[in-house]
Amino acid sequence: MVIVVEALEREAHQRGYTVTYDRRENFFRVEDVVDEELVMAVHIIFVTDRVDLIWTVVRNGEVRLGSSWTVYSRLLIDPKYRIKMPAFKNYDELEGILEESFEMYEEFKAILIKEYLG
Repeated sequence: MVIVVEALEREAHQRGYTVTYDRRENFFRVEDVVDEELVMAVHIIFVTDRVDLIWTVVRNGEVRLGSSWTVYSRLLIDPKYRIKMPAFKNYDELEGILEESFEMYEEFKAILIKEYLG
């Protein structure tokens, strides 16, 4: 688990984010206060050799988004369509998953900032 945490911290720090651990809920959190009215975060849960990613968006104190990636395919594509949690067999695969997930998050964040804040 130490290597997994190191990979997460390295990827987050390279992008200017800080990682905190929620011991009670057992997940890692990368929070991004974009503006006083817009707070975004990535919650990362390591389940053996898989990664569950949850993006949260809070606008003006109201939760707008807060589900696992595995839910969005059913909501946006088809209720029967399933996207499985990303799995990794080694450190390099984990780094690739984290790198791509942060890139996707940053694209998503840019779109929401434009939409919500102009």
